[in-house]
Amino acid sequence: MYHVNMQMQALNAVFEKQSGSIVFDGKYTNEYEAIKLLHTLHNRPTHERIIREFLTALEQLHHVESTGVASQRLREEGNQKYKSSSGDKELLLSACRLYTEAILTAENANNELCLAYANRGMALQDYGYYRQAYDDCACALEFGYPKKLHHKLIMRQAYCAWKLGNLELLEEHIHSLRGMQLNESFQRQLLELQENVQHLTQHKGAIEEQPVSAGESSVHQIVNEASSRGRYMIAKERIPQGSIIFTESAECFVPLEKHLICQQCAATQLIPIPCPNCHKRVVYCSRQCRERHKSIHKYECAAYKRDLLHMLGISHLALRLVLTYLPLLTPQLQKQRNASELWHTFISLANDDNDDDITAPQYLKTLRMITHLDKVSETELTYHMLCANLLRAYLFECTDFFDQFADTSAPSEDWQLFIAACILRSSGQLMVNGHVGDAIMPITLGLKEFTLLQPKLWDRPHHLQLGSLHKFSAFQLVTAMNLPHLSLCNHSCIPSIRTKFEGRSVVNYALRDIEANEEIFNCYTGDCKTTTFKERRKQLKNTFKFHCCCVNCRRQHPDEEYVNSEVLNFAALQRLIFPVYV
Repeated sequence: MYHVNMQMQALNAVFEKQSGSIVFDGKYTNEYEAIKLLHTLHNRPTHERIIREFLTALEQLHHVESTGVASQRLREEGNQKYKSSSGDKELLLSACRLYTEAILTAENANNELCLAYANRGMALQDYGYYRQAYDDCACALEFGYPKKLHHKLIMRQAYCAWKLGNLELLEEHIHSLRGMQLNESFQRQLLELQENVQHLTQHKGAIEEQPVSAGESSVHQIVNEASSRGRYMIAKERIPQGSIIFTESAECFVPLEKHLICQQCAATQLIPIPCPNCHKRVVYCSRQCRERHKSIHKYECAAYKRDLLHMLGISHLALRLVLTYLPLLTPQLQKQRNASELWHTFISLANDDNDDDITAPQYLKTLRMITHLDKVSETELTYHMLCANLLRAYLFECTDFFDQFADTSAPSEDWQLFIAACILRSSGQLMVNGHVGDAIMPITLGLKEFTLLQPKLWDRPHHLQLGSLHKFSAFQLVTAMNLPHLSLCNHSCIPSIRTKFEGRSVVNYALRDIEANEEIFNCYTGDCKTTTFKERRKQLKNTFKFHCCCVNCRRQHPDEEYVNSEVLNFAALQRLIFPVYV
């Protein structure tokens, strides 16, 4: 905590030095003009130097030799647990936890990292986590496991492929093993695997998971009107209570509060595969997820090493939006000659309403989300400007992000200005459109502990011990995500939908019967049954910059539902009657 506080103090000092020279001349125009103001300050070179010094000071160097020694010690402790396990499930998971610590500790000490992965793969296979064991063997080979022992890992992979019913992988590994010199024991194992190929061939078949996307349901439609309300969602037909209205999957999200969840799919129950360069801050649930996230993480890795992103709040998610969607926009931007042309082309895409909102790609829906930066105070606007500019400088100083624009018409300086403006725009949109996802997490589980490796929870893989169900009774907020389709629902303190989060996807149910042509409402704060009118009004004004005019808030006694709610408790009643003293 002390380290985090020191970092925040350093960031505040940087922003204070920069903000003193920013003078707003007239009314806020747009994000591009706001960032342009920073880039045209007469003392900009000084500002750039301050940012460079700050980024350099955040670097956290580590010594490969010392991390290797610490990893070896943890691995050897895991070996002792494994040797004494004799099939005992709790001891096997205890060994896996130690091997996991060895993996996280090794970081990029590859000589130890590969051994820790190999040993964890062995223990995971014995326990019955075959998919994770398979990935661990692949990681061990990736990070330099001794070549003379490759046959041991490939044999484990073949065994796991058989257990997983993956005929293609099983045949691939058997083919590799046939070309190796194997002792008598491994030859017998190979013959057994070959027999299993025939069995799998006869029972081939797998159920493929169908992707979830927004707009699959036809029970709602998007309305566009010229008034200040903008877009909103109405029911095309009567929707009974409990029915699914629509589903949506977030293409962009970030973990909250340093939760170690999968950065690609938001899985919370995982056996971690970390990025070895991130100082234990980024993990994935599988090698496949790690590979799919590579195009984003290659530009965030250096920021995680510096522990930079957690300090910037919603600006981190804004950065990830830009990193995710920019490749889709670049073909339409590459011929623009300067920052002004880049910005105007970008805005023209955001203002193009020809595509239907249900079927439009998520990046276009995101471009069209409203922003309230024109309604915030100058202090708040300055903060978001400086965050966007800091991330622009980070991308330029610490990554090769801007190299991808070398062959475009606009020079690097203009691309930098444009990217900072895009990050600022996304920040303004997410302030009023961002969503927070939750997940069921075991009670008392720490941020850096992993559910699937808790010996006191599991009787066998994915089967809870008798009497442990209550330990999964806690919901925790784990993600901040971009859901532009859900964001189309306007606010009401009496919502008509209920949202269920599952990883990076959401399913939206009808909370009550919704009649045809009735608007579909979400609730941005606590609803009228769980919070007071005063509390909701304050939060909506501070965060979303509007006063609610829903049916409940127009009542003579807007707290009637709150007072009569079955969930009302004594503390809540005290807060309502004695707000000054409680």
